Amino acid sequence: MQKFILILTFIALTLLVNITLLGQDERIKLMTYNILNFPSSSNTVDNANRANSFAQIVESAGADAIVVQELKSSAGADLLLNELNNNTSGITYAKAPVYTGYGGLGNMLFYNSSKLGFISQTEIPQVNLDVIGSSDNANPRPPSHYRLYVQDPTLPFHLDTIYLDLISVHLKASSSNGGGNTIPDRERRLNGVQDIMDYIVTLPSDRNILIGGDFNFYDDDYGTDSDGNGYTEPGYGELITNGFVDVVGPWIRETMSYLHVFSQSTRSSTSSTSLTYTNGGASGGFDDRFDLWFMDGNVFTNTNHIEYVNNSYQTFGNPGILDGSVLDGTHPLKNELHQMSDHYPVCLELDVFYPQNCAIVPTLNSVNTNCIAGLGSGEISINASISNGNTLEYSIDGTNFQTSNVFSNLANGNYTVYVKDQMFNCLTNQSNINIGCSDVCAISQINVHQNCTGNTNGYTIDIDFNAINLNGNIVNIKIDGTTYGPYAVSGTSPNYTVTIPSNDFTGDASDLETNVLIEVEDPNTLSSANSVVLLNEVMINADGSGSTTDNGSGEWFELFCAGPGPCDLSCYLVGDDDYAFIIPNGTVLQAGEFYVLHGDNLSNGNGGPLPAGTAFFNWDDNLNATSIVSLAGSSSVGGLTNSGEQAYIWDTQGNVIDGVIWDDGSTNLGNTYMVTLPASCGGGTLSLSQSTSVKTVANDGGGDALPIHLSTTGNWATNSVSPSPGSNNISQYPIDTSPTSSQCVAMTTYDEQTCGPITAVSSVSLRVLLEGPFDSSTGQMHNELNLQNLLPNQHPYNVAPYNYTGGTSLTSFPPQMVDWVLVEARTSTMNTSRVEMKVGILLQDGRITAVDGTSPLSFNLTVGSSYYFVVRHRNHLDVMTANPVIQSSLMTYDFTTAAAQAFGNNQQKIIGNKAVLFGGDMTQDLVIQITDFDAWRMQPAQISVYTPIDANMDGIVQTTDADLWFFNQAKLAPIELNY
Repeated sequence: MQKFILILTFIALTLLVNITLLGQDERIKLMTYNILNFPSSSNTVDNANRANSFAQIVESAGADAIVVQELKSSAGADLLLNELNNNTSGITYAKAPVYTGYGGLGNMLFYNSSKLGFISQTEIPQVNLDVIGSSDNANPRPPSHYRLYVQDPTLPFHLDTIYLDLISVHLKASSSNGGGNTIPDRERRLNGVQDIMDYIVTLPSDRNILIGGDFNFYDDDYGTDSDGNGYTEPGYGELITNGFVDVVGPWIRETMSYLHVFSQSTRSSTSSTSLTYTNGGASGGFDDRFDLWFMDGNVFTNTNHIEYVNNSYQTFGNPGILDGSVLDGTHPLKNELHQMSDHYPVCLELDVFYPQNCAIVPTLNSVNTNCIAGLGSGEISINASISNGNTLEYSIDGTNFQTSNVFSNLANGNYTVYVKDQMFNCLTNQSNINIGCSDVCAISQINVHQNCTGNTNGYTIDIDFNAINLNGNIVNIKIDGTTYGPYAVSGTSPNYTVTIPSNDFTGDASDLETNVLIEVEDPNTLSSANSVVLLNEVMINADGSGSTTDNGSGEWFELFCAGPGPCDLSCYLVGDDDYAFIIPNGTVLQAGEFYVLHGDNLSNGNGGPLPAGTAFFNWDDNLNATSIVSLAGSSSVGGLTNSGEQAYIWDTQGNVIDGVIWDDGSTNLGNTYMVTLPASCGGGTLSLSQSTSVKTVANDGGGDALPIHLSTTGNWATNSVSPSPGSNNISQYPIDTSPTSSQCVAMTTYDEQTCGPITAVSSVSLRVLLEGPFDSSTGQMHNELNLQNLLPNQHPYNVAPYNYTGGTSLTSFPPQMVDWVLVEARTSTMNTSRVEMKVGILLQDGRITAVDGTSPLSFNLTVGSSYYFVVRHRNHLDVMTANPVIQSSLMTYDFTTAAAQAFGNNQQKIIGNKAVLFGGDMTQDLVIQITDFDAWRMQPAQISVYTPIDANMDGIVQTTDADLWFFNQAKLAPIELNY
């Protein structure tokens, strides 16, 4: 019977949680109301009575936002607002700041300031009209747009504002067919709706639009007169066909079956005689639907956190009597409705769903990039965590998410990485993650590991390094000038390891030498490390006459890779004294290839076509705008002058690689300029000098299409052939085709470390008991998680806060296994210094063993030293040995014999005659406190689960787990146990 009750409780709680997740966070009621020529200019008493009636109607309806029509003055708005705020509900109303009276009949908005905030007001322009003769036929009263936002108390957490857009309309009245200089009234109504549609397309996509007011529509037909009553309304059709929803329509005026949607008139000819002031209202009785609400698809489908409440649309005060007055009905405010206006208010309700409160968001710990091979082999690896332990998902476009944190085969460029909580969609991101791979051999990130050979100070070394495009996976190692190898590397791109055998190299650490130089070299591959890139040709005065040498909008620079290997131009700069152009990351030329920076499409001029292998940078195509930086700041990007100028190539450190000065240079010669690189190039700041230490050329003063070039003798001269960027033009140094050594080299240094201490493998036998599963009658722990097949094959300590990277797992479990535990060895001189971590399995009698269920855990410990041992469990308070244990081949420690066996005061409790660990640290933060109860409270009824909030470890989350927490609350572990 108890089990049955538990299941019912679980189902009930699950339903409650689901209902809570589906329920709205706020409800807002809207009202549209034609208030009939308010205020009257003739009688202040009547105005006061009507304002009081208005306030009673609004309060009785519970309206939060009211759009009104036929308001005649700003003073009238103030009068209504004062009466609204004299309510019994404690609501404070505010109004839109501006009143615009169109022929004395304007719109206004009143709103509940505790639910809504005001952003803006716009009077929608009249752009649709029909001109007949000298008459402009337009909707007589432009609509008013009021943009509001929801007063969401969780906004500071998610920063996702919910907007509400209300449009108040009062279209042309009557059903005249027009004549002379006028068009039919229905066409003027259409003009007014078209004004609204033209305006709406300018609004942002996060809009929630509702259009309310006095539309004066006589029917819902807009194409043909389907009901045969002689009316069509093209304006109604304009709304419906543009995605706006009339949740009530269709209707036929003056018909009994549509009484529930009519909104005019509150007055009959008989009832009007009871009014001292009618204010010109219609007295035809209840027979027309002129006042309506339309909503866009966002509201109807809850696209932007606001949704129409089904069946909430109503005509407030509807008497249900055709051609009768409101006085013929039974509504308690029938006298107020009768006095206030000849229209009934029309209301509807909206549900507001606040965006997920992201008080807990993922933490981006690190983002690592690699080049696995050459171009297109980029890799991004994301290391993230979240304190609630939820599953994380990863993306590099913000749209497509995956559970893997690694993205491979990426092209060069900048990326933004995103991490979100799979359950709640709480998101974090980091931008400007750059991938810059190339086809050039590259070696980087060299790390040296010293391996002691025994009790002496002799050592060998292992070298880890990153490399792409290794030739044959063979490297040479140079140590302090002596070359060893070649050696075959182990690993796959980009992560490699090479071991120097002891018969080749055995170091001596007795002198503790520092800054020992290590070089790693691919002996078979050329790289750009020693290749030469030249500023080869400059078009200093383009032909503007349309000839074959015309370069249209600007000059050009030509770079040439003179070898001996490829030239990596990534993030190099080229420029004159006005502007510098940053060559995109990942730009590599092979020996003999060209790179042209220009201001036009060169395929249409300068004698093309261009040879294969020519790359380009077009400074006029807008694609490279972020890679153009101003120096002296000419008004013409890339504009050179043939009367005196200079041009340079700068490397990624700001050094001048090559350059030329012609005709004595410009007045800026010798200046220095500071520039900031884009994020794709690291975002650093460089100092670019207009150096005078480059070659010069005298300008012959020639005219159009005048280039200068670097000749085969290494001097600059004016060209003797037609300028053609990207071709030989007999103007570059010959390529060195016979390199004598590899240029794929990288280096680092290391400091020798003493090789004194000797380590040995120690078996560590520990015993500990957990309070949650402990049974004092047997002196052992139950193994319900094992019996119910709930134990995970992979240990649970590979996530924060433990972050253990070992891959311990099981395919089957020892029968006595209770759970996984994590054990740390710490030095005795500083018990916060972790030496090694191991995952073990906990048996029912408290023994901690290796995964075979029999052997003790083994640690590699220094001979003769002493160690503390820490035992961690996923929902119990962690403990550390009270005293250090000296290293030996077998080291034993039993926490269960006394509470004082744990380091610190009262870190275990006694149950029966056994010391056990305190249960209830469900959030794994070394403190048993209210946050642990909160974790239980959020998911209090679960069955067949393996989760930290199952404190007594029986596979069921229920009140017994909270009880365990209750008796242990306010317990905390010593600070030395912090992760």
